[in-house]
Amino acid sequence: KCQTRRRWRTVYGGMKKVATEMAREGLWRRKKKGNHDSTD
Repeated sequence: KCQTRRRWRTVYGGMKKVATEMAREGLWRRKKKGNHDSTD
C-alpha cells in the first residue's frame, strides 16, 4: 500500500512536471506568436 502510494506520487509528480513544461512552452509560443502578429 505504501509502495503503491509512493509510486502514484512519482507518476503524479512526473505528470505535473510535464504539464508545467507544456504550459510554459505553450505560453512562450503564444507570446512569440502574439508578438509576431503585432509586428506583422
